[in-house]
Formats: sequence, C-alpha cells, structure tokens
Amino acid sequence: MRRKMEAIVENKTFFLWSFRTSAGLVFLSVFPILFVLVDVCCGSLSERFHYISDNYVMVQIAWSLTFAALFAICFVFTMLFFHLNRTYRPILQMAWFISVVALCASTLYLLIEILLMPTLMEWLMTIPAESAHQTLTVWDQSLSHLSGIFIPTSLSIGGLIYTIVMFQTKEIPLVFSYWSFFIWSAVLIGSLFASHLGVFVFLLLSVMLLLYVPWIWKVGTVLKKS
Repeated sequence: MRRKMEAIVENKTFFLWSFRTSAGLVFLSVFPILFVLVDVCCGSLSERFHYISDNYVMVQIAWSLTFAALFAICFVFTMLFFHLNRTYRPILQMAWFISVVALCASTLYLLIEILLMPTLMEWLMTIPAESAHQTLTVWDQSLSHLSGIFIPTSLSIGGLIYTIVMFQTKEIPLVFSYWSFFIWSAVLIGSLFASHLGVFVFLLLSVMLLLYVPWIWKVGTVLKKS
C-alpha cells in the first residue's frame, strides 16, 4: 500500500497539478474569510444569528471553502512528506499527524456550526432565558477557541516542523524554507494573540494564505523538476 502511494506521489504530472489545485483552493478561501466569516464571527450572538439566517447559503459556501483550503494544506503536507529528507521521516510523521488533528478539529467545528448552532440560536430566540443564553455563550466561546486558537496553532506547529526539515532538504531552495518559516511563524503568533487582535486576526490569516498560494505553486514546480 505504501509503495503504491509513493508511486502515485512520484508521478510528476499528478504531483504538479495537485499542488496547483491546492494553491487554487487556498486562494479561493481568502475571499469568504474577509467578506463573510468576519461578520459570522464578530458582533453579538443575536447579530450573528440574524446575519447567518439572512445569508445562510453564502455562509455555508464560505465555511466549505475554508474547510477545503485547510484540507488542501494538509494534502500539501502529505505530498511533501514523500519528497523531503527521508532521514527525518519520524519527525515529519509527527508534523503530519498534528496537521490531521487540526483537520479533524476543523471538521468538528464545521459540523457543529452547520448542524447544532442554528438550533441553539433558535432555542435562544424562542426561550430568552438566562440559562439558555449562558449555555449558548459557553458553546460559542468553546468554538471560538477551537477555530481561532487550537486549529491555526496546530496547523502552524505542523508547518514549522515541516519547515525545519525543508532546511535540511537540498532540493528545496533556501528562500522557500525562509518563506515557509515566516508564514507559519506569523500564523502561530496570530493564533496565540487572537483574543487581542480581534477582527484583525482575519486580515492576518488572509494575508498569510495569500502568501502561501505562490509558495505552494512554486514549490510544486521546483520539486517536479528535481
């Protein structure tokens, strides 16, 4: 099974276009983050509930594109696993597992936001009791910590571990290693200070994603030629 996987990954045409597809998905996620999810995640609970209700389809598309971008990043990590320095495979396995944890957490977050939170918000509007409001507030805070701190922190730690191995991989030009280090360091710092940055954390993440798009595209081209 592993040999079949390596054979698929080493197919240069598949490798190149998988990287370019991933870059496209990451690029598409920037717009919903800036123009939709900012309104979904900011403001009072009632304001956010009304915004989601009024723009339900658009919000679902925004969440789906964001999840697709995260899946694309994890896919890039998976492809890089087979092309970086084989000496550090155990370290890369740990980094890959961390990124998968972030993907699983993102899946959980998406399911709760789509299936559970609308029901809870309707419950709050129907029964405007203090206990209902407190319950929804606790759920909302937990989801905020999951999406704003845990997921980007896990992903950035995985990315930084991959970056360390990139510095030890001769096929990866040094400029791309420093480029990756800058992106994942910024994401990690932004996630750790998300509560202080407020709405600006969305701008920071969007800028880092935009910087990551050409990185994915160029690294795919470089490794195809190696």
